[in-house]
Amino acid sequence: MAWLTYLQLFTAYWSSAALTLWPGSLGYRQLALIVGALSGVAIGLRLLVRRRRLRGATFAFLCLYLTAILLYLATPLRLGARANARYRGFGLALAGQVAPASLCASLIAHDAKIQRRIKRRAPCVALIFSALAVWAVLRPTAMTTGGFTDNASGLNYQADAYLAAYAAMLAEYALLTRRMRFRGRWMRRGLLPRLAMVAALLADFAALLIAGGRGGFVTFVALSLYLAHVKIRMRPMTKRRLLNGLLLGGIIALTAAGCAWAVMRSGIETSGLPRILELLSGGVRDDGRAELRRAALRAFADRPCLGHGLGGVFLTLGQYAHNLFLDAMVETGIVGTLALTLMLLRALRRGLRLARRDASESLWVCFLLCGLSMSMFSGYYLSHVPLYWGMAFILSKKRT
Repeated sequence: MAWLTYLQLFTAYWSSAALTLWPGSLGYRQLALIVGALSGVAIGLRLLVRRRRLRGATFAFLCLYLTAILLYLATPLRLGARANARYRGFGLALAGQVAPASLCASLIAHDAKIQRRIKRRAPCVALIFSALAVWAVLRPTAMTTGGFTDNASGLNYQADAYLAAYAAMLAEYALLTRRMRFRGRWMRRGLLPRLAMVAALLADFAALLIAGGRGGFVTFVALSLYLAHVKIRMRPMTKRRLLNGLLLGGIIALTAAGCAWAVMRSGIETSGLPRILELLSGGVRDDGRAELRRAALRAFADRPCLGHGLGGVFLTLGQYAHNLFLDAMVETGIVGTLALTLMLLRALRRGLRLARRDASESLWVCFLLCGLSMSMFSGYYLSHVPLYWGMAFILSKKRT
């Protein structure tokens, strides 16, 4: 189930990569259906073949998602509106991707063997994603403008930026845990694998600058800072460690500046570095999302208590606001948004505690942060599998 987990978490990127490498081969919907079916089979095997019962947390998540799906289906009746294509598509994502993946995560939370395998696969996935990210940004024909699953070209600047950020996170995690027992000898003792992770990390940063996705850049910074925090807490701080940290920080800063200079001088026509520079300077241009957010606030004001129902943004606004909390406010009102926020905060708190006791457990927090960061900048909040996978896993994991 280790590889299935990475397929669940990053289905959109695997399908976009397939479309980029082999145009017309395997679209997002086809791969999502395959992954959803495999998830259902995996859940059945875990429960039936191994004769495992549904534990309290897993049963609670099953009831939660069944309720969410029923509420989603009831929204057109409640609003007296006709379901459109977007509403139906994201309903399938909720029922066929998010729910099965979250139930798998809840089951995996009780299986230490699968957890070790997921951790061990991180370097391999990092190298695959790094290679795809770099290859895509150097092919202008694959660069489009907006939406990472609805175009025939596969990866575009938004998707490639997130892909590079996630690849960098996995490479940083591999370096962070390189000496731990679950790693093979090739990673614990070999110099070449470590150099490969460093090279992948530098390539990811360059690809991110070329892609120019602002959400991907923020995700990269947030995940890097979190993993640096985990690294600092692994051992007591000494004067020698402080000096080494300052030296490493200086090297990283110089390398980042060198990458940015190289991208600026490269002459790549599709470079998105100006978008990131605009973000850093505070002069972000209006790309139409400001009006979407104003419309979302007006819709929330119409029904502030319970909202318009799950999926209601597609029936009232026609489009989501690209922000988790705004979309949740429109659909579930103050009550639902508060419940989701409390659940999210509890998952983050427990995840941080797990990582403080064992640095290798930081991977689950990273998955959650991947989904959380993306849900604040891009996409519909009920379709981000990493967010709900991470929440289900962390809240189901036993306290030790």
